[in-house]
Amino acid sequence: RTEQGISEIHWSLGLARAAGGIPTEESPHIFRDDANLATPAKWRLEGNEYVILHPGSESSVPYKRWPVARFAKVAEALAWNGYTVVVTGRADEKALAGAFPKNDRCKLLFGQTTLDDLIGLVSFCRLLITSDTGPSHIAGALHRPCIAITGFADPKIYHPYPAPHRALYHPIPCSPCFGSAFDPRDCPYHSCLKTISVEEVLSHAEVLLANAKPPI
Repeated sequence: RTEQGISEIHWSLGLARAAGGIPTEESPHIFRDDANLATPAKWRLEGNEYVILHPGSESSVPYKRWPVARFAKVAEALAWNGYTVVVTGRADEKALAGAFPKNDRCKLLFGQTTLDDLIGLVSFCRLLITSDTGPSHIAGALHRPCIAITGFADPKIYHPYPAPHRALYHPIPCSPCFGSAFDPRDCPYHSCLKTISVEEVLSHAEVLLANAKPPI
């Protein structure tokens, strides 16, 4: 699969077919409980066009994190252009909050959201910008635009699917190292992520924001 560049979803569907299953569709879905969905009003975001930034990842995989200082620069640029920026993360990632602007345009929600809350926030956002971690796949299942910044894993296999998305990835010689003999935890450089610039992320964000469809 790795050599062929087959996505995780299509690989799994192929296994299901080989076992005699008949998949009816390829697109993942999250079946929301809309009656109890946490809407933007819960976070005083009603009437705001907001972009979510999710700079963290599992604490055991820091090599999946684009530098938080760059996320902060993206937040500043988006706020300057009139967007409200919502920054999400787990409670044990609160230390990342110090990098972000302290103003009305930047709402920090580290440790304040349940999974259902995150689904509600992503459902109504204009765009999600995230490290290579779970919320990118939530955006895919909710059909919301997403920029996933990735380095150690092949985005053709693990990209968010099928939402309008950009999987930002620079194929430097040692990447992707996920699934290889090399353990990415031993990498002191993380050059695969550091070669992705703030300007590149903002350029893709501009395109996705200009073409974003209203939330369903």
